[in-house]
Amino acid sequence: MHWMYSCKEVSEMVSESMDRALPFYQRALMRMHLLICKYCSRCREQFDTIRAASRYEELHGKELDDSRALSKAGKERLKEFLKNHLTGTH
Repeated sequence: MHWMYSCKEVSEMVSESMDRALPFYQRALMRMHLLICKYCSRCREQFDTIRAASRYEELHGKELDDSRALSKAGKERLKEFLKNHLTGTH
């Protein structure tokens, strides 16, 4: 076990933490990383937003209105950011 996780490891743990509880040491080290890394913090915020939007759809049985949807360019920017972030090339 190492004392600091990489951005790739943290982004994977953020995603995993949405599905199950992580062990204490992983949560603590992930939070430390999130405190100092603006990219991973932003990634976590985006995961939270995506999750909230998907829950909205599940709870209300309908998609969000188009005025809140991402533009095609926005989707491409998000896709590129996630691709770069998950490969650690930011």
